[in-house]
Amino acid sequence: MKANVDRDKCIGAGMCTTIAPSLFELDNEGALVVLNEQPGTDEERALLDAVACCPVSALSTTDK
Repeated sequence: MKANVDRDKCIGAGMCTTIAPSLFELDNEGALVVLNEQPGTDEERALLDAVACCPVSALSTTDK
């Protein structure tokens, strides 16, 4: 599973960084940084939770 970010939609709310801190962080300007685009199976639940909680639907997943 691969993490995708629509940078045009992302508002930097940071919910994903709270839910999946090993996968996402915000830089000094509030832009989302994907730390691991292809997480292991142990992190897939956190990725799916982050996608579901994004308030502007800027996150999605695709198969590897």
